[in-house]
Amino acid sequence: MISSTDLIRNADGSVYHLGLRAEHLADTVLLVGDPERVAQVSQHWENIEFRQHRREFVTHTGTYQGQRLTVISTGIGTDNIDIVLHELDALCKVNLEEMTLMEHPRSLTLVRIGTAGCLQPARSEGGLMLSYAALAFDGLMQHYKLSQNTFEAQLAKAASNHLYGEHAPALPTAVLADQELLEHFRKCGFEEGLNWTCAGFYGPQGRNLMGRSAYPNLLEQAVSFGFSYQEKFHQITHLEMETSGIYGLSRLMGHRAISVSALLAHRYHHRFVQNPQKIIEQGILQVLRALPQR
Repeated sequence: MISSTDLIRNADGSVYHLGLRAEHLADTVLLVGDPERVAQVSQHWENIEFRQHRREFVTHTGTYQGQRLTVISTGIGTDNIDIVLHELDALCKVNLEEMTLMEHPRSLTLVRIGTAGCLQPARSEGGLMLSYAALAFDGLMQHYKLSQNTFEAQLAKAASNHLYGEHAPALPTAVLADQELLEHFRKCGFEEGLNWTCAGFYGPQGRNLMGRSAYPNLLEQAVSFGFSYQEKFHQITHLEMETSGIYGLSRLMGHRAISVSALLAHRYHHRFVQNPQKIIEQGILQVLRALPQR
């Protein structure tokens, strides 16, 4: 039996932060950071059967082209991802009335529709990018028994040494996307790159406002990082704040996950797109049309 303090329920039997019960959750879940982006996604659906709003977590469940979907706002950062994925996982595996494991648990398809900054000089802002893997130095996945393959472990170590030297802020993590989902979106024409999931928006992303950063050359180090493995060369192409947590926790929990980012800024060239909402809207439609059927 699961402790009521390990998995807290509301008076109506819903999970504590999200305010959801199992029947509110579709098998395909779209994750967006901004609460206002939930309605921007669901406006394209044929119907919305359920709405919930608790704290920064807004949820809509409905139908798009005959497929039942849920879209939920996560807020910003992997600390919020830790909350959202654990409560979604509980809805798939725990009988919340009896606080026991279900005999027939569900597995989710998780698709992040987010935004990111572009890093490499030769790439352009304004498009969409899949994350084939995510690097992180926030320490979240060090709290969990996540196994990494040889590529992931070597990539994480090499990136940590290059970006931070001997004094990284936390132990590094690298996590691959779900390979089946990655291949599906590749076939739909999406470009892909290596994601850097940052622990904050300012210092952790190489912004050195007022000279406060302990790593004043962090952005330049990220741009110049390169790693070769089995005849493939890897460079960090974009950065944001959620993907590594989504990839690590979904693998640990037995779910599938992929992250798609609209590239709104170019950090190397110091440019920001003139029409961010148009690019986000185009990205939402492109992802909706490419979703695999469950």
